[in-house]
Amino acid sequence: MKKFALYICFILYFLYHSASLKAQINSSAVNEIKSNIFKLNFTKADSSLQEVKQLSLRAYLNLYKLFVSNIVVGNIDFEKYCTIYDDQIDYIKNESKDKPFQLQFLSELYLQRGILEYQNENTFSAISYFSKAYSCWKDSEEIIPDSQYNVKLSGIFNLLIGNLPNPYSQMVSWFGYSGDTEKGFYNLRNNLVRQDIKSGDYYEALLYLGFSYLKFGKDDSCILQFVHEHASDKLPDFIQALMLRCANKIHQPEICIDIINSQSHYPILSYLQGKYFVQTGSESALTCFNHFFKDTRSMHFKADAFRYLSWYYLLKDDKSKFWEYQDSIKGLPNYPTSEDKQAKYECDLKLEPDTVLLKARMYFDIGRYKESKSILLSKARYNTKQDQQEYYYRLGRCYQYLGYIELALIQFKQAITLQIESKRYFGAYSALFAAKICFENKDLNKCRFFLNKAEELNHGEYKYSISQEIKLLKKQLLNLD
Repeated sequence: MKKFALYICFILYFLYHSASLKAQINSSAVNEIKSNIFKLNFTKADSSLQEVKQLSLRAYLNLYKLFVSNIVVGNIDFEKYCTIYDDQIDYIKNESKDKPFQLQFLSELYLQRGILEYQNENTFSAISYFSKAYSCWKDSEEIIPDSQYNVKLSGIFNLLIGNLPNPYSQMVSWFGYSGDTEKGFYNLRNNLVRQDIKSGDYYEALLYLGFSYLKFGKDDSCILQFVHEHASDKLPDFIQALMLRCANKIHQPEICIDIINSQSHYPILSYLQGKYFVQTGSESALTCFNHFFKDTRSMHFKADAFRYLSWYYLLKDDKSKFWEYQDSIKGLPNYPTSEDKQAKYECDLKLEPDTVLLKARMYFDIGRYKESKSILLSKARYNTKQDQQEYYYRLGRCYQYLGYIELALIQFKQAITLQIESKRYFGAYSALFAAKICFENKDLNKCRFFLNKAEELNHGEYKYSISQEIKLLKKQLLNLD
C-alpha cells in the first residue's frame, strides 16, 4: 500500500511539474526574453531572466541567448561560450530524467553546440552533439509527440538529416536516422502558423523556416510566398537580414525594398543593403559598407563586401580602387561564408571582369532579366573565349527566366561548343541547364548528352553543387527507364 501511495505521489509530482513548466515556457516573461534575444538586446534579456523561477528553463534561455550572441553578433568567443555551456548543460541534464520539456531543452542546446562546433571546423565533435540532440528529441517525442517544441524539432531534424551530403548521410543511416525534406518544411510552416505574431516564438519560427529555405529550399515559389507574407521592416534587424537573403536567393531583393531602405546598425543588414546598391549603381552603397565595416565584429561577409566594393569602383572606371579592394580580399585571415569563399575564388583568378558582363550579371541577380538581356545584346563579341562563353551563358539564363526556352538552349549550346579550359562555372552550368531543358521537353537522349558534357566541364567553382544536381537529374532519368 505504501509503495502504491509513493507511486501515486510520483505521478502527481510529474504531472504538476510538467504542467507548471509548460505554463512557464509559454509565459509573457519567456516571450519577452526571446523577443529581446532576437532584437539583440541582451541587457534587457538578462534582466528578464531573473523573473524565470524554473532553474532549468532559466539555464536553457541563458544558453540560447549566448548562442545567438555568438553566431549573430560575435561578441562572445567560442571558448568562453563552451565553458559556460558545459557548466549549465550539466545542470539541465541532472534535471532532465523523465521530464520531457528538459529533454527538448537539451535537444535544442545540443543542436546549437553542434552548429558552433561545425562552424569552428570541429566536425567529429559537431556530429557527436547532433547525435545527442537527435536522441533527446526522439526520447521527448515518445512522451509528448504533439508538443509544439517537438513539432519544431521534427522540422529541424528532418531537414538536417534529409540534406546531409555523403558520406555523412550514409553514416547516419547506419544508426537508423532518416530525414524527409518535405516533412521538415511542413512542420516548420506548421510551427510558424501556430505562433502569436507578437511573441518571441514568432521570431524564432521565422528564423528556423527562413534559414531552412535559405539552405535547403528548391522551390522559388514557396520562398517567394514566405517572404511576401512575412517580410517587414518592423521585424528585428536580424530577421530582416534573413528575409532579404531569402529574397536574394530567388533573385528578387526588391520585394524587400522597405527593408533595403530602412535605417539599420546591424552589420549584416548594412552589408546586404550595400550589395543591392552596388547592383543598382547607387552611391548609397558606400554609406552602407562603411556602416558594415565599422560595426561588424566577425569575419562573416567581409570578403564579399570587398568584392562588391571592387566592382563598384570598376564600374566607375576606377581600376586602381578595384585592385585595391581585390587585394583586401587576399589579406583576410579566413572566409567563413559561401559568399566569402566565392569572393576569394574569383580574386585568386586575378581577372578583371568585363564591365558589360559584370553589369549584366548584377542586373540578373536582382531579377531585372530584360535589362540584363539588353545590356548583353549591346556587345556580342569579346576578346577572350572565356568572356565569350560567359556571354552565351548569361544570355541563356536571361532567356530561360524570361520563358524563351528554345533561345536559351541555343545560347547554352554555344557556350558548350567553345570547349575551353576554364576554372569558371559557365560551361558546366550551361550544359546542366541545357540538360534540364531537354528533360522537361522529354528529349531524354539529348538530356543524357548534356549531362555527360556537364560532368566533363565540371572542374571549377560550384563543383560540388553542380555534381549534386547532375546526380539528381540522372536519378530522375533512371526512374523513367
